[in-house]
Amino acid sequence: MPLQVTTRPNNLTTSEIRFLFISKNAGKITLDQLLDEAAEAHSTVTRADLAASIHILIEVTHKLLYEGFRIEFPFVDLYLKASGSAETSETPFTPKRKSTDHTFTLHALVHKREQHISAGAVQWLRRDFNRFRFTPSVRKAEIWEDSTIYIEGKNLEFDKTDSRDGICLMTGTGDDKIVPVRYNLVKNTEIIALLPPLEPGTYSLYITNRGNSVLQHIQVNGTTPAGKAEPSPVHEQLVSDDTPPRQ
Repeated sequence: MPLQVTTRPNNLTTSEIRFLFISKNAGKITLDQLLDEAAEAHSTVTRADLAASIHILIEVTHKLLYEGFRIEFPFVDLYLKASGSAETSETPFTPKRKSTDHTFTLHALVHKREQHISAGAVQWLRRDFNRFRFTPSVRKAEIWEDSTIYIEGKNLEFDKTDSRDGICLMTGTGDDKIVPVRYNLVKNTEIIALLPPLEPGTYSLYITNRGNSVLQHIQVNGTTPAGKAEPSPVHEQLVSDDTPPRQ
């Protein structure tokens, strides 16, 4: 299977770019599997010979890295690099002390030529955007006395540029659709919005995120702002591709 390329929403709110390309590997090849592939592709070299050569190469690489050398491989350069902070130019470097941030880190620098060759030769497949992983999940929903609705859950942060996304309430008859006057807070785990005054009764609360809707019934006891709405004992969540009807 080739490299799979798809998109995900850009979570950087200050950016005008809505989606970013990402990729998923076809799988992971272990060193043993790599040796099997190499031995099968070259009948003149045994797997044992390849394994012995790799073992020697790893030993020598470790030795030279520890001596401070930068090792050049066909695809990357490997090297160790010091890092940490110091108060003065005379501060001693103490990587073995846990109380400091002094350490050595292993770096790999990809060769530009290999990067260019790989980008042109890679086998890849475009996958459709998986919107179902953005299906909302409601853990708690309340309507307060001042007509504020509070929702807690997962995958609640919807696309504000899409008029089909957001929350709405519908009466039992389905004739009236009630949308927030304004949204005070929209996060992945919380939504706070101001609703118009509500009549007492049972309402269907829809939350839609990128075409995926969740439904929860909520009981309003008394007109707002006189009373407080409590979640109905009947709690239902239905995943649907269809957003609630719009007037």
